[in-house]
Amino acid sequence: MKNYLIDGKQESERLNFQNKMDICDLDQELAHYKWNQEHRVLDAGCGNGNLVEKLLQKEIKHIDGLDFSDNRIADAKKRFSHLKNVRFFQGSLEETNLEAASYDTIVCRYIYEHLTNPTTVLKELNRLLKPDGEINIINFDDMVFNFHTKNEAFNKELKKAKSRIPQDLEVGRKLPQYLKQNGYDRVEWQAVTYFFQGERLELEKTNSKMRFEQGRENLSRYFDSMKDYELFVDNYMNELNDDCNVLSSSKFLIKARKKT
Repeated sequence: MKNYLIDGKQESERLNFQNKMDICDLDQELAHYKWNQEHRVLDAGCGNGNLVEKLLQKEIKHIDGLDFSDNRIADAKKRFSHLKNVRFFQGSLEETNLEAASYDTIVCRYIYEHLTNPTTVLKELNRLLKPDGEINIINFDDMVFNFHTKNEAFNKELKKAKSRIPQDLEVGRKLPQYLKQNGYDRVEWQAVTYFFQGERLELEKTNSKMRFEQGRENLSRYFDSMKDYELFVDNYMNELNDDCNVLSSSKFLIKARKKT
């Protein structure tokens, strides 16, 4: 993994905004799982530490965060510098260089759509888990591109853009099977589909605008020119203004154990 799709300097601000949306309610997401205060927990793909903050509220005593982004790790370290029981590491999830069998629980939130090799990451996280350790995954499936508009020409542009991005944006639905095939058992999953209407749609308009801006440098590489990227973004935002165009996404809540 060489870079995130979205990694602008203000990405932390966008993540904070996104977490205020009902589809990204961290409290509801974490309530799906059981947490042991004595467990050593790794937040794999920790971003700026929003999930770490919630784990601290659950009085988890030992928390590590790992993220590829220099910007996000810097934000997280600054945010939690006063705490001795929280550590942050900058590095790739594909090869973490962390000690094997050192975590009771690993949690991953919204990371797999950024990865070109999700099974490689699942194998590495399996290595980090203690025997019978648990992995908890929260991931959207087909965010952004699961959008049907009245504009057939733009619908074709959506499919074209999605096909050029090397990351699998439909990875959410595949994760249960990837876990089963890569060293995990007792795989359980649930999914909920969100449709964007009313207030949720209005918030997503702001989120989309921020997402495209923070992803400009990386996402534009999959277009013929920056001008083409900007035209795509303009068309996307215009189509969001038609409330009869349907945008939806599914969120998967998955848990599994390291196979023993």
